[in-house]
Amino acid sequence: MLAGGAIHDTQRWAFGQDSQTAEERLFGSRVILGPRELKARKLLNTQTFRQASWLPSLPRQHGAELAGAVLDGGANSTREQITALAQTRIDYCHFIMEQCSTHAVRLLASLYAPSAGVNPSRPSGPARSEPLRRT
Repeated sequence: MLAGGAIHDTQRWAFGQDSQTAEERLFGSRVILGPRELKARKLLNTQTFRQASWLPSLPRQHGAELAGAVLDGGANSTREQITALAQTRIDYCHFIMEQCSTHAVRLLASLYAPSAGVNPSRPSGPARSEPLRRT
């Protein structure tokens, strides 16, 4: 699946500012500096949901402190810190989806299926895909 969003030029700056403010509030600081952006694909994977369920929901402020500790020096992170980071990642994505509604973002998605001519048991190069179509 490929997905993205379309936003009107008049809403773009406000959406970006709200996203950065949420990032600082939830994670304790900006996670990615410069023109790059956080991607849901990297934030929301199976491991994130598994780690988020290790402990009950942590208070937001305490979670931000713990998540920031993981981001600052993650090698020796505790279970509580890792759980806080995972819960914060989910909270951030939830906030972004709410902001999409607030700023009238139109979400777009496209589903793809493997090509009919590709035999998955014998890979012969890079994976190919075709758009799904009704028949």
